[in-house]
Amino acid sequence: HVLIMGLCGSLSPSYRVGDIVIYQACGYGNEKISWRECEFNTFIDKRSPKKAKFVKGLTCDRLIGSAQENCI
Repeated sequence: HVLIMGLCGSLSPSYRVGDIVIYQACGYGNEKISWRECEFNTFIDKRSPKKAKFVKGLTCDRLIGSAQENCI
C-alpha cells in the first residue's frame, strides 16, 4: 500500500487551489497502472472536511508546465 501526500498541480482548469484530490490510479510515463477504488480511499474521503475528487495521477521525472508537454 502506498499513500502519496503533498502538493501537486493540475493542468485542468476544473481544479482550483485548495481542492482535495485522491488518486484513483497513478501512472509513470507510458506505463499504465490502475486499480479499483479501495477501502482506504473511501476511508480518507469520508473523513475529509471537504469533498474529495477522485482523479488519475501521472508522475514524471521533470516539471510539466503546459498541457502540450507530457512525460512520454
